[in-house]
Formats: sequence, structure tokens, C-alpha cells
Amino acid sequence: MNASVPPSVIALEAALLHPEDDVATALVDLRAGHSLALACDAMTCEVVTVEPIPAGHKVSTHALGAGRRIRKYGEFIGRMTADTRRGAWVHSHNLVTSAVRTVDDEYAWRAQEAPPGGVHPVGAARSAFGASPIYDRERGTLLWIDTAAASLVVVDVERGDERVWPIAAAPRAMVLALDGDALVATDAGLARIDPRSGTTMVAAGWEAPSPLRVTDLQCDARGRVWATAANPGSAAADGKLFMFDAGRGRATVASRLLTPSGLAWSVDGTTLYLAESGRAVVHVYDFDLDNGGLGQPHTFADLGAMPGDLGGLTVDGDDHLWVALPGASCLVRCAPTGRIDRVVRMPVTLSTACAFGGDHGERMFVTTARDGSLDGERRAEALAGRTLVFDAGVAGRPPHRARMP
Repeated sequence: MNASVPPSVIALEAALLHPEDDVATALVDLRAGHSLALACDAMTCEVVTVEPIPAGHKVSTHALGAGRRIRKYGEFIGRMTADTRRGAWVHSHNLVTSAVRTVDDEYAWRAQEAPPGGVHPVGAARSAFGASPIYDRERGTLLWIDTAAASLVVVDVERGDERVWPIAAAPRAMVLALDGDALVATDAGLARIDPRSGTTMVAAGWEAPSPLRVTDLQCDARGRVWATAANPGSAAADGKLFMFDAGRGRATVASRLLTPSGLAWSVDGTTLYLAESGRAVVHVYDFDLDNGGLGQPHTFADLGAMPGDLGGLTVDGDDHLWVALPGASCLVRCAPTGRIDRVVRMPVTLSTACAFGGDHGERMFVTTARDGSLDGERRAEALAGRTLVFDAGVAGRPPHRARMP
């Protein structure tokens, strides 16, 4: 499109209805090879159509992977059934609905309620984007990272003492080492941080998976470290699952993932759960504890009919899986069959990750976010960005720790 065309004319060709949308709407018939200048709020992009787009139909604003849930009007409208190029026609030939809940899921959604004992903030820190909550039972402290403010927050849960340690490179996810140090995956590599002093060292043998960005970090029962990673801003299936074993280095275990966002293991450690936020699906793998081998993935829970994205995961003592749904103001609890049996309402829109803690593992800690790109209503939430705690009514196990130098 000629840059001299007035914005009023540009707006008549196609409309981007929300800055988070994956598609724009053609307002006139568009030929292949036509350049569109799209804008909504601060979001701007240029898209060249790769095929004719009829008036009133959708055109992709970026490459979309098969299975991905896509947004229009800022809401999820369906899933892609095929890989689709930027500037392609999106319609019933490559898009199906994802807005169908089972009877059990619908009942759980309608029966959602806040925890009976209420939800309370932990410490005073307000994170721009909290992630990786971990309760250290030996020290009685809760740790989490603020990925936007590049810091590690450490709170003594009973006394209320709080320390905030800066991190030189952008942190993404965290586990604990056997000695209690925090191992933080950053965009520059792995940092080892003493939570008591803030002393930071570079952990040797770990390289950041550039251009991918780590989205979660967890340990299996043998102390191996696992990481999910995705390409920021990509809607294609370019995410990966890595395993890092001290002495053997990093190995790619799974590829072609759509924005993987969380990992967790069953109580006995023989089942691995992996959340794929782009598809809104939790996969399950048989897991070999001896060598870290994975079986073929199967769909454990399809959350495509739920609002929001998929965040962090954790498992309780009854082998039920908890999933944070950022954007949906809730956590969901799935039975071992994958059926949703409980939806816990949260007082913030963006609950990013969850973890059990407390003396007996009965408390649920939840990190949240207050991203400045959100609308004013979300930013005004009193507890947005705070890390929260409530009585889950069921206990979880302490997190596994990393066997790393």
C-alpha cells in the first residue's frame, strides 16, 4: 500500500479490532499481493495478502500453527486446522470452533467460587509479571521472580521479612538447587543466586536457548532440569522441550510445540504433564524416571473452551493437576482423568503460576501480573501483581530440587 494513502482510506480496507487479535477483517474484496496497513491502539503492522480475501472474511496477521487458538475482538474464536501463512484467508476451511465444554466442565465452570478462607497477599512486593513461585520448606520462605522487573523476591512467610534481589539479565523461570540456591533461567544463561544474600554466580554448562525464551523450568524426581521454551510473539509451532542433565548437557526432547507454558509430574514421578498454551491443551507423557525418556504424548485436558491462556502447573497429593489460567481470573483443578472438577475464582485477571507450600503443603501460592499493556480496568485491580495465598483444602509435595554443580 502506498504510504501516502490517508489513514481514513486505509481503515476502509481491513480492520484490526483488538491489539491482541490474530486476524483482521477485510472490509472490501482484497486481491492477492495487496498490502494492508493495520492499526489498533498502539499495535501496528503491515500484512501482504497471499491469496484473495472476500469482503467480511478474516486475514491472518501472522503465521498461525495448526491447532492454535486464535483471537478476534480480543476473544478466542476457534482453532486452526492447518498451518497458515501470514496474509492468508482464515475461514471454515482452516478454522474450527473451540468453544464446546463437556457437561462436567460446564458444571465446574458455573460452580466456581473463591476459596472459603479467602485469598490473601504474601509480602509487600507487587510484581509486573510474577512467575515460578517456590516454597522452601526448610527455610520457611517463598520465592518467586518478576520477569519484567528482573528481580528475585524472597519472603519469610511467617515473619513477613522480605528481600528483593536484582538479576542482571531478564529472568524467565526458576528451580531450587539441593543447597537451597535459586537456579534462574535468564536470557543470558543460568544464574545461581543465594536467596539469603543475593550473591549471584553464572552456572556453567547452561546456554540460553536463543532465539527461544524459557517459559518454565522444573525438576524431575532424579534432579534433572527440564525447560519449556517458545519464540516470543510467534504463533507458529516453534516451541521446544529441553532436558538438562549435569554431566550430559542439554538435549531437545520435543519440538513443534505451540507456546509451551508449564510442566509438572505426577506424585509417583512416572507421568509428565506439559501445557501448550497456544493450543490450550495439557499433554500427558509416560515418563521413565531412570533415563528421563518420554512416551508418546496424549491429550490429558483440552481447555480450549475456557477463557484465558494456560500458565504454570502443579500437582496435589491426590494426583490432581492444577492449572493457572492467566486472563480468566481463576485456577482449574483437573482429576487424573483430565476432567475439570473444580474452578477456583481469583481476585485478579492474570494468575500466572501456582505452587503448594506451607508446613504441610496445604497452602496454594499464586503469582500474578499487572502488565502495563492491559486496559485500565485490569490495571486497577487491587491485588494485581501481588503473590497470593489460600488454603487449597488439599496438600501438595515439596518441589524436586536440581542436582547441578
